[in-house]
Amino acid sequence: MAYRIQSKVNYSLSQDPRTVQGGYGIADFSIGINDKNGHYKVTAFVDNAFDKNYATTIGNGTAGFSAPGVTAFVRAGAWHVIRSGTFGARVDVSF
Repeated sequence: MAYRIQSKVNYSLSQDPRTVQGGYGIADFSIGINDKNGHYKVTAFVDNAFDKNYATTIGNGTAGFSAPGVTAFVRAGAWHVIRSGTFGARVDVSF
């Protein structure tokens, strides 16, 4: 078992409060068997076992344009989310 902890992080250099990712933890589990000579190994695994969502980047910006007599600004945000709850098996062979 492995457990990774990430504390709260702000993705903006200007410390924009809208770009804060709260703290979270990720649990990974694995179990495996191998032969007595160590040539073959089979491992079953579950990564992000509790399917925790977290962001790798959070952005917040302003775009503006103007035309004669009109000026407009639009606020836009971006949040790139990772949800990597995966499972599988690995087979290792060494000679």
